[in-house]
Order: sequence, then C-alpha cells, then structure tokens
Amino acid sequence: MKYIRKIVILVIAIVLLASLIIGIGVIFAVKNVNVSLLSYSYADGAEEEYSETDAYDAIDHYEDILLKKYRGTLMTFVKEDELAQVVKNSEDDCGKKYVLEKCVKSYPCTLDIVIRERREAFVVQSGEFYNHYDEDGELLRASAEDDLNPIDGAPNVYVSGTQSPADMREVAKICVVFGDKFSALRSVVKSVNLQKSQSEYSTDKIIFLLRCGVSVEIQDYSSSLVLKMTAAASEYQKLSGEQKLKGKIYALTTVDGEVRANYNPNDSYTA
Repeated sequence: MKYIRKIVILVIAIVLLASLIIGIGVIFAVKNVNVSLLSYSYADGAEEEYSETDAYDAIDHYEDILLKKYRGTLMTFVKEDELAQVVKNSEDDCGKKYVLEKCVKSYPCTLDIVIRERREAFVVQSGEFYNHYDEDGELLRASAEDDLNPIDGAPNVYVSGTQSPADMREVAKICVVFGDKFSALRSVVKSVNLQKSQSEYSTDKIIFLLRCGVSVEIQDYSSSLVLKMTAAASEYQKLSGEQKLKGKIYALTTVDGEVRANYNPNDSYTA
C-alpha cells in the first residue's frame, strides 16, 4: 500500500506540473502583435504618392505576417534576430521594404513592434542597370531607368570600388559617420569610391566627392575613423566658398600618431 500511495502522489504531482506548464504556456504565449511604422514614403512631401490608407494597410500586412508566424509561441522563445529576418524578407502591398527598429515584449502575451522603411541612399551602376541600396548597404532593387531616389526624386550617392556585399555594407557604415560629422550625406555627397589596398605598402582609403567640387579622402579608414572624419569636417568648415569648388581634403594619421586633416587646392578627384 505504501508503494501505491507513493505512485499516486507521483502521478498527481506530474499532472499538476503538466497543468502548470500548460497554463504558463497558455498565459505567456503570443496572442497579439502591434506594429508601428516609421516610413518616408508615406510622409508629407514624399515624391511618390501614398495615402494614409496605404500606411494602415502596411501595418495590417505586417501584423498579419508576424501573428501567423508567432501566434502560440512562448514569449521567451521569440528571438529578435529571427523576427528581424521575417520583417526584412517581406514587403508591403506597395512594394516597400522594412527593417526591425525595435521589439518590446509586453507580458503576458503581446509583441510591440516598430519597423522602419528601408530608405534608398546609394546606387551602383552595373552595365545598363542601376542597383539601389539602402542606408545599411543592403540591396533594395535594380532599375534600368535612372539613379533617382523614389522618395524625394533626388539622386542617390554613386558608389564605386566595391567588390562584394560586405564592401557595400562597409561603405554604408563609413557613410553614417560622414553624415554625422558633415550633417548630411545625399545632399552633400555626389559619389563615394572605395579603394582597397593592393599591397602591404599601401592602405585602404575611401574618397568622397562632394557636390560642391571638393573631395575628402579618408586614409586607413579602419583606424580612428571617427577622429579622421571629425578632422576632415573641421577642415572643410574652414574653407571659403571658392576653395570648396576644388581640391582635396586628406584625413590621416601621421607617423607621430596624430590624426590630422589637410586641404590641398591643387589635387582633384573625379568619379
């Protein structure tokens, strides 16, 4: 009888534990997904015409996709990197693509998601086609028509010298620093040329050709990039209006380890 009583107690404990696990699974499983949209195409002044209804349709579209994917999944098992891929690999009914900006788990059962439209910034010419890339250096689309940005109708930044997707992403990261130090990117820069070192006696460098005419060369950009870009921006601000029409600003590290930027009016760069 003693053994039977122990078995009964064990069975009851297992049943209670199973009930508890199931209960937790029911309570803390995803039931709701709320999506907020950061979009440039749906904002006032955008070159392309999209209505408020289109924006709401985009929100509904992503809420449906994410709810179908994660409904019933335990909140703790929702991985942000996986969710980001789901967002990145989808597009709304107007063909707009997005990236995950933020994911907040609102317990017990709601995912609050913020997605941001992938905004075009760069273009690479390949034969008769133009490959358009977003601000993260990820390919968005290919076009045989022009290099213009569909959001505002202005030109994208031409990029040359990249040999791989990794190179393009590297250029994009450097351009983020440029935009921060020069307060703008597309309105300031006409083209960017990446030059990888071909020997141990030279260094990688990246050259920005500004729309005003002057160019900026960052040497050995993998080292002290922020300091070099800051120095280049400071040197640029010292130039007169006439000086900004030509010449080149060099940002580099001297043999003494000092980061400096110098303007040479006689050097020039054309894309």
